[in-house]
Amino acid sequence: MSFSGCYNPDSLSGEFTITVYAEGDPGASNLWLRIALTESRIYYQAPNGANLHNYIFRDMIPSTEGLDIKIKQGETKHYIL
Repeated sequence: MSFSGCYNPDSLSGEFTITVYAEGDPGASNLWLRIALTESRIYYQAPNGANLHNYIFRDMIPSTEGLDIKIKQGETKHYIL
């Protein structure tokens, strides 16, 4: 799997291109694609004394339900979200 994309925090929009290649047998028929968008280097003085926070969850793309994907061994699928 490989992906690239861009996200604009001002407009809360972006586009991600994901390529999935099934080198072997996926072994499952209920596969879902989800992207968790996180933010790092957040400076905030938390009650526990930590002031640098990484991987803060911001959004799930395309949704928390994800995108149902069907792929067979040897196939390559491209998705734009």
